[in-house]
Amino acid sequence: YGLVLAALALWSRLPRARVAAGVLAALAVVQAVDLVPVLGQRSAYAAKQWSGRLRSPEWDRALAGADALWTYPPHMKHTCVESDFVDLCDLALRHGVPTSAGYSARLFQSSRESGVEHLQALLKLRPDPRSVVVLRRSYFAASYPALRDRYVCTDLDGFPVCFARDGGYRPERAYEVHTTGLAGILARSGGAMVVLAAKGDAVSRLDPGDRDELARRGAAIGALAPGGAYVAILAGGAVLFEQMDPAVPIRVDGERGQGFGPVRLAHDLAIGSGGAADHEPAFLELDGREVLFNLDGLNWAVLGPAQEVLAVGVCARPDGGPPLAYTLRAP
Repeated sequence: YGLVLAALALWSRLPRARVAAGVLAALAVVQAVDLVPVLGQRSAYAAKQWSGRLRSPEWDRALAGADALWTYPPHMKHTCVESDFVDLCDLALRHGVPTSAGYSARLFQSSRESGVEHLQALLKLRPDPRSVVVLRRSYFAASYPALRDRYVCTDLDGFPVCFARDGGYRPERAYEVHTTGLAGILARSGGAMVVLAAKGDAVSRLDPGDRDELARRGAAIGALAPGGAYVAILAGGAVLFEQMDPAVPIRVDGERGQGFGPVRLAHDLAIGSGGAADHEPAFLELDGREVLFNLDGLNWAVLGPAQEVLAVGVCARPDGGPPLAYTLRAP
């Protein structure tokens, strides 16, 4: 900006008007030539079709008659999926409701903090039955035990979505919260697919009963160094895939139709663990949609026959809190 203003100032001081006009005309030609490649792509842009990532028909049913679509934290480019503010803003626009979804290129820290505090206060008050609240997965996992007396929440396309328990929309499936350890989850899962991903120093805090149960099913997690990265897939009661590293983050990708032992993937899948590495998440993405809560500890998910999410949770928490298990059931 400074260079542009300086150039304009110099141009305005040229001694002869014809010289100034000639310079300005030459710059206009340069600008036009610079735009030619972009103008040539207009047909390609015009041919593109919008394809949102909010596929569940429950979004439209939940927004019918709603008066607001809140996101927490507000004004963020990503809530659950890369650049999902576009999908959420499109949803709010189609239903004509205001929303806190959006992305600001420049946002004062004080304004962001004020928005967060405002929504925190709203979540603690008696909820509006006509509001729909979408939360980041880590925020949802940490806050829902304190909110469940006032809110009923579900999973729509990987987004935790909450409604007022008193008079709000009733989802087809709702989260129930338990404090079941991983051994109990594995016992209840039968032959279902279970995915594990560690964040932070998960192995040192793993309950001995959980460690023994994993070992019984063929896991070598007992050999993982403290703070190491770890991912595993279990199905049919046994470990199908396991990878660990004491220092380097792990990422494993699988394509739809690919096999992990007897299991064929019904979705494009990505699993990752950063262990104790700074800013490295623990994640499970199904067709690009996040599943895990990405909390410190051993994150896990149970997937059904079509590899839909049945339950998700975390154990070996660094704060010493109980394991959290979130199960989706018909209300």
